[in-house]
Amino acid sequence: MALFFGMFFGAIGTAYMLYGKRQHSATYAVSGLLLIVYTYFFDSAWAIIPIGVVLIAAPIAVDRGLI
Repeated sequence: MALFFGMFFGAIGTAYMLYGKRQHSATYAVSGLLLIVYTYFFDSAWAIIPIGVVLIAAPIAVDRGLI
């Protein structure tokens, strides 16, 4: 199960990195890199899911001025 979520969040991280590179947005690029890398440090799906959701939502919140 952790492997599936690792691949899922890694794919979203790749998309975020490409979007950040094209739009020259450091928040999306850094969040994408973190989404790709962080799954190597956690082996539990219960740890991977909430961290991934926060990393997905963070650049959106920063762009809208919520953080």
